[in-house]
Amino acid sequence: MLRLLLPLVLILDDLHWADTPSLLLLQFLAREVAAMRVVVVGTYRDVELPVSHPFRHMLGAVAREPVVSSLLLHGLSEQAVAQFMESTTGVPPTAAMVTAVYQRTEGNPFFLTEVIRLLATEGVHTALGNVQAALELPAAGSRSRRGSSLPAAPASVARLAR
Repeated sequence: MLRLLLPLVLILDDLHWADTPSLLLLQFLAREVAAMRVVVVGTYRDVELPVSHPFRHMLGAVAREPVVSSLLLHGLSEQAVAQFMESTTGVPPTAAMVTAVYQRTEGNPFFLTEVIRLLATEGVHTALGNVQAALELPAAGSRSRRGSSLPAAPASVARLAR
């Protein structure tokens, strides 16, 4: 058994994209971690995955372990989105812009940051009343807009980015 002198924190991000061997390793860790000075933090998005997906099976098995705790994070409120937009850009957004951005990002801080970055790139941050620009943004989680702004790359690389 692994004996650690110092505590260890292991962070596993985007588990909803993990392959089966990685999920089996996480299942093993969940059973063995009680005897170790290790904290494992796994993150995943609650996305639509088929019931047969290996992640769903692993999640059910890991959740039954006595040392496992779960913390559900929600998106920011519409008011918090407005505050974030203003503090990030220095420009107070219109209520319509806040609503449009909130609906597109669902308050997800990562998506919100990306949307604000994209709006700033397009020069919209100085006129946050441009609701149409926010409405034309892809929905939360979409890579289509981001992939279209990439510089020219080999076709195989460009396909992966989309």
